[in-house]
Amino acid sequence: MHGWLNNASLGRPLLVSSIMDFDTLRALCLALPATAEGLPYDEDVLAFTVAGKQFALLSLASPTSVNLKCDPEYALELR
Repeated sequence: MHGWLNNASLGRPLLVSSIMDFDTLRALCLALPATAEGLPYDEDVLAFTVAGKQFALLSLASPTSVNLKCDPEYALELR
């Protein structure tokens, strides 16, 4: 199953697979403009930020788990 991720900052939609490995997800996050990564909590949680604001947390202990920030109203629609 695939879906489109529309991101105006990239200037193009991205085709995103519902099955994604760690390296692909990391590359997707780092492809966004001005993205930084770091380990602000511990060595098991990789955080992706733009302008100091987190948008994704990726578990290094369980690389099949990711937390993504989303507009609260849109998050309700996704449930």
